[in-house]
Amino acid sequence: MERIAIASTGLGHVSRGIETWALDTAQALYHRGVNVTLFGAFGQTLPLEGEGVPCVSVDCLRRGDEANVVWLKRLPRFIWRLGITGSYGLEQFTFWWRLWPLLRAEKYTILHVQDPALAMWCRRFRKLGLVKTKEILAHGTEESAEFLKPFEYLQHLAPWHLEETVKRLGFSEKPRGWCALPNFVDVDTFCPVAANTGRLQQREDLRAQLGIPSESPVFLCVAAVKVFHKRIDFLIKEFANYAANEASAHLIIAGARDRETDALLELSESLGQGRIHILLNQDRADMPVLLNTADCFVLASLFEMMPIAILEALSAGLPVIANTHPVLEWMVGPGGRCVEIEQAGSLSAALASIDTEWMRAKGALARAHALSLYSTDAVIERYLNYYREVVDV
Repeated sequence: MERIAIASTGLGHVSRGIETWALDTAQALYHRGVNVTLFGAFGQTLPLEGEGVPCVSVDCLRRGDEANVVWLKRLPRFIWRLGITGSYGLEQFTFWWRLWPLLRAEKYTILHVQDPALAMWCRRFRKLGLVKTKEILAHGTEESAEFLKPFEYLQHLAPWHLEETVKRLGFSEKPRGWCALPNFVDVDTFCPVAANTGRLQQREDLRAQLGIPSESPVFLCVAAVKVFHKRIDFLIKEFANYAANEASAHLIIAGARDRETDALLELSESLGQGRIHILLNQDRADMPVLLNTADCFVLASLFEMMPIAILEALSAGLPVIANTHPVLEWMVGPGGRCVEIEQAGSLSAALASIDTEWMRAKGALARAHALSLYSTDAVIERYLNYYREVVDV
């Protein structure tokens, strides 16, 4: 197999689905015997140091850092025409500027990324003859169809995304190098609490720490704690409405801090009556136990590319409640319920319509669904076949 580079500019300082995907993909490929290297802005702490996966730290102007802010102010206004937009765009460009000589010197065949500008810059440099590395963009960031159009190698995360992009661009058929391949989940790490005896005590310990009785139904949302897109304000209000008639229920929201987070903390305190718990910037290593602490997973966003949090919930045996949208319906399958949750009162009604018996039955189906469609074994071989196709094009 050729040399594969997996990269994410946020690795080492940001916790999102993109960074999780990069870590999981590099690790899965390595354990399949692939010659893979993980590139990120780690600094001195390498994320997979004990796993044997080769990791390389790439210096860049990280989003949010003072140097990034200063350079954004100094750069001429026309720089956006080159694709350098905002702090994230500058982070990606400066990361790429240090990455491309490494790709060229070490003769990497494929660069597989979810950071869109990294793929864009790799394509531009490849067209100029500066690198031979072929870029694959795993499209998870809601880029426009026009942005995606030039890419020869494009991984859509769900069949609907592929079909919609082809339709919007007016193509008669999908380009040869485009495909639909989902994210995947480690089904051994993310397993039902009954499958891991040590987790049962950890579940009780975390509930006690949060002041949640062991018999109380617990809903969990794993998402960035913000209003835009994730609609955490809507979730808080809907749960408070539901909890007014369900005295024992609790809600845990776990996710990265955002500029809107402080206002959401205040909202949860005013409406939650001590039964809404917001956990910020949790270590990924803590996520399996957090999932095992809950009984049902809920997501308030109306649209998603393919959130890994849903895969982890399904794998842990949690039924999922999400919005009615083709991608979410495809992801959840028999392992939960998708309902229209755009209007006030809709999500609270959905929560009120289920009971513990439904959660147990749907949880078992959720686990089986994850095993059959989204396990590492089910997906990673398809990645390898796609790599072979890209190399042969």
